Amino acid sequence: MTDVPRFNDVKINIKDLLPEKDYDRNKAGIVSQVVGKEINVDYQAGVNCAYKTKKGYTVIKASPKAKGIDGNTAINHELAHILFNSFEKKVVNTLKSWSNEWEKDYTDIHSMKGQCKSSAFQTYHEALNIIEDQRIESLWGKLYLGNVKEFIRTRQRLGQDLKEHDHPSNVLLAERFFRPDLVTGKYACVGRMIHDVEGKDLKASLIVLRNIKPYLDEVIKKLLDNTKRSSELNKEFSNIPSEEPDRAEKLERIISERKISEQNIRESKPVKHDDHRNDTLRHPMEEELDDEGECYEQCELEGDSLEQEKVKADEKIREIKDKMSGAMQMPRGKTYIDFKNVDTSGVPSTINVNNKIVKQIKRILRSFKEKHKDVISSDGDELDVGEYISMKANGYGECMIDTVRKHGLSICVSIDASGSMYRNNDVVERIMATLWKSIDGEDSIDLKCIAWASNRKGDMSIKEYNKDNIKWLGKQVGGFTPTHFGIKIGSDELAKMKGERKLLIVITDGYPNYYKNGTKIRGDVTGKETIKSFKLASRNTPNILVLGIGYYLSYMKQMFGNKYISCKGMGDVEEFMMKTFRKEIVQVMRK
Repeated sequence: MTDVPRFNDVKINIKDLLPEKDYDRNKAGIVSQVVGKEINVDYQAGVNCAYKTKKGYTVIKASPKAKGIDGNTAINHELAHILFNSFEKKVVNTLKSWSNEWEKDYTDIHSMKGQCKSSAFQTYHEALNIIEDQRIESLWGKLYLGNVKEFIRTRQRLGQDLKEHDHPSNVLLAERFFRPDLVTGKYACVGRMIHDVEGKDLKASLIVLRNIKPYLDEVIKKLLDNTKRSSELNKEFSNIPSEEPDRAEKLERIISERKISEQNIRESKPVKHDDHRNDTLRHPMEEELDDEGECYEQCELEGDSLEQEKVKADEKIREIKDKMSGAMQMPRGKTYIDFKNVDTSGVPSTINVNNKIVKQIKRILRSFKEKHKDVISSDGDELDVGEYISMKANGYGECMIDTVRKHGLSICVSIDASGSMYRNNDVVERIMATLWKSIDGEDSIDLKCIAWASNRKGDMSIKEYNKDNIKWLGKQVGGFTPTHFGIKIGSDELAKMKGERKLLIVITDGYPNYYKNGTKIRGDVTGKETIKSFKLASRNTPNILVLGIGYYLSYMKQMFGNKYISCKGMGDVEEFMMKTFRKEIVQVMRK
């Protein structure tokens, strides 16, 4: 049995009506609870990155947003780096160890002191960043429904700006950004390797990087050789005496060779794809290249370890879900809402209107109309008595209200259209037809009826019924019971109605039952979301009643308190609806 939440278990505060920055910080708070570290969210123009601090982590989100990257994708991506441990020191130390190997071959060039390690580290690190991005996005998609599609859309947008460049990192990027036309050249074989990290733990990124390393070493050697050659040419250029007979020819040769070296240097560097990042914040490691620390041995980075990394990642996903489950929230991804036309094909129901109720309600309306009382014409303006007294006392001011308040009654009946409600539709049809007939010709009373359900993807279907098409209610296609949405859409529709006195009646025959992208959302989560929707709707519509069909739903009393009416069957619903309707009419007509 689902653990049914109580009304007072759910608190409504500012986080339920969040602007984007508060939403970002709350999402960071969820990840913070999982990793057990503080996560601060900050904003800078054109920068998206995350980095480690003494106390935990900081996420920087671009404001205004970086080109091609929407805000939700940006925050998800950076939080995924934290959640899936992209900052493990051992990985970076391994890159340092590889980088330090290059310096011994170029120690004879004083001007290149430190540059060898730095250039090699940047090359390895650039490739690692691309590989890691692919890994963490694949894992984040397993936690949050629908986010994989958002990541893919963003990568496709970014891929539109890619240019051809024959470099291992750029080929990886072209594969990642869905540009197969750029996965070409001598490094084309590198592209497909990026998929080897999907759904795997951190070490998989280093295993794949180790497989790509020979190609990276090739461009590093080209880079350092040409840097060395450029340095030698600069020295030779400076040492040519002014009186040298063939000085002009030598200078021309040096300049020509230097241009070739500079071109080779440019070709040996990957084209930056992430100007929206600040790598000096993400990994300020170049200052610590001499401090290696613990790193991975080559034997630990064999390709056959990839399957082990998948097992570890699956276990980590389970652990994360367990940690999140205590405070798991309703999925907030985009939900498709379809206001469908009522299908009037086929034979409609034959509705037996309760004429006794119709006569009772019409008699109430007639008795109020026949009462003699002085009324102010609805034409013109209404006097504001307080302002009138103030004007008399001060000798100036405005005491007329431009529009007269309109007294009237608006009722929205929000009906659960799930598959199980099918057996109750004939009574619902009779109730609504009876009410509409009883107020026929009354401008001061506005009655609306909507029916709602959801499918396995989580998309909502809403139909609006009136006195002419209510007889086709029984022909509707069923679905699940997203009660949280039924309350919200009912409140939203009621807000559009004209009456000053408003009442929302929600009719359902089951506990909240919701699926998102084929996954059933836990009962306690849907229950809490329903209470939250109820409380939010109550801010605009204080008069809300929830009618539950079936004595077994009495436990929902703890969700809605005295706003919940337990009905054993549709007979009780009909009786309650008629009594409530008469009472509401009396209340509004007395004004």
